Amino acid sequence: MGKRGTSLSLEIIIIAVILLIVLIVVIAIFGGSIKNWMSGTKRCESQGGVCSPSDTECTVIPDADCSHRQNEPICCLVVPGLT
Repeated sequence: MGKRGTSLSLEIIIIAVILLIVLIVVIAIFGGSIKNWMSGTKRCESQGGVCSPSDTECTVIPDADCSHRQNEPICCLVVPGLT
């Protein structure tokens, strides 16, 4: 076996290390992207609503995020055709 067996093992280890590095980079890239996407889907506008003042009478969309609108803390459902 000699040198051939040793070089083959070394090549496999090098390839495995490179693949591990690539996997870590891919997870880091998509991990951040998925987190941003998830927070974006909770926004009021992405759920078909509009942020409104708290004294507005409307159908409220629960768990929708209006934190980006300081004076309009609730998310009201927007029904097309109604004003």
